[in-house]
Amino acid sequence: MSQLSELINLLLSVEGLLLAIGVFVALLVSQRNQLVRWMLLGGLILAASLNRFRNEWIQVPPSFFGPIDVLVGNGRSVTILLAIALLLVSVRRSKDDLKIPVSYLALVVAHYVIAIKIFTQGSLAFALLLVATETLLLVVFVRIGKNWIKDRESVDYALFAVLFAVFGFVLINLIQWYIDPTPLFVAQNRFNGTTGNPLHAATFLATATPICLYFMLTRRGWVRVATAALLAVVAILLLATGSRLGVLLSAISIVVLLRKNVGALVVVGFTCGLAVLWMIFLGDASELERITRTEDTRTAVWAAMLGGFIENPLFGIEMRSDRLGFGENSWLAMGSNAGVIGLLPLVVFGLLSVHTIRKLMNMKTATSSGYLQNGAVASTIAMLLVGSLFEAYLLSGLMAPINILVLCLLLAARLIHLEKRKRILSRKKTVAHRLVRLG
Repeated sequence: MSQLSELINLLLSVEGLLLAIGVFVALLVSQRNQLVRWMLLGGLILAASLNRFRNEWIQVPPSFFGPIDVLVGNGRSVTILLAIALLLVSVRRSKDDLKIPVSYLALVVAHYVIAIKIFTQGSLAFALLLVATETLLLVVFVRIGKNWIKDRESVDYALFAVLFAVFGFVLINLIQWYIDPTPLFVAQNRFNGTTGNPLHAATFLATATPICLYFMLTRRGWVRVATAALLAVVAILLLATGSRLGVLLSAISIVVLLRKNVGALVVVGFTCGLAVLWMIFLGDASELERITRTEDTRTAVWAAMLGGFIENPLFGIEMRSDRLGFGENSWLAMGSNAGVIGLLPLVVFGLLSVHTIRKLMNMKTATSSGYLQNGAVASTIAMLLVGSLFEAYLLSGLMAPINILVLCLLLAARLIHLEKRKRILSRKKTVAHRLVRLG
């Protein structure tokens, strides 16, 4: 139960005590200010992204600056602490008739299958901790979906929470960069930041792309300027990761969001072209070379996982330690480690998520802002589904991308629910109007 002991040790430290006081104050303020509630959710997403870089060659990575080092070293504990705080904020019961997405429930079932596999073949304590954290997050997100996400305005607040998390990540990393950039570039001189992995950093940063564009296109004044500035910094850090995946995910989200707005798509493409030219002639060409190289770095890993699935298709391969190890593909990793038993609910999740994207993209709205809001949610879900083909973040509830994905599934459910109610109300008005005319 090392995670529990880490949480207790954190709360007993000076930094942990200050954090607990800050969370407690935020809880009090959040009772009357919904923006603070969403900022707490953003804090949870940010905390879920924190991790140290480690591999077989570097077991003791360089330390971060004091408070940042404490946060990074206790990312999971802080995530659990904020989840408990959000549970207290959202504990109020709701009579809302919104149905929790079956896709999310299928994903939770897949996580429970992983816990059962660890319970039977690995660490009992870790399996119980996994079940506890997954259940905690399930209850928190269900409460958020029913109590907080009520209309399109609250959808905007939820998207703001994601941007708040990315902004916090950017701010922390810029502070560390100013003090000492060494811990940020441990992975072959690529930007791993406070995520401990360049690909994780790239995926997290890429989620800000469609949301920033959405606010830039639907807001005026300082909001447009602030989101444009954040997007510019995100793009710089994204290139610093040297991740082709991050660029791919951003491109997918842009195309999905602006698929019917050719003018905006041309402007974004032109801006990206200028950025590439700047990197070629004035910037660091090595970053562009890393992103544009065609070296295959995944096929061997995928083949090994596929072989593990073929070896034992029903229950997956035998565990070699007290925890499961996941490779560079959520779907193959699940098949290799848990077999068809684990892969089935994950496939259900994937198919239903694709169906949700199609519903959002085909939904008709009365305003351009509503259309772009649907697109921002759909593009975020789409990019994270594509990213799951290259990273195994779908198999852990305590990771930033999956928390963002779950939040967007809840937002999609609300948007679809609102559209359904709108159609029903319109039909009732039409029937009533006809009855009046007949009368």
